[in-house]
Amino acid sequence: MPTREVMIEMGFSSAHALRGYQGKCENTHGHNYKVEIYVRGRSSTRSAC
Repeated sequence: MPTREVMIEMGFSSAHALRGYQGKCENTHGHNYKVEIYVRGRSSTRSAC
């Protein structure tokens, strides 16, 4: 059976504030994230329909 691999890549942004923290991170600020998901498996010869 042939092996297949699928990769999905996406990014997102998130913001938060650290209440009660003394420093620059106390104020609302954001971060950017990148997520990569890999899935690998054998292909089935049977149709899904």
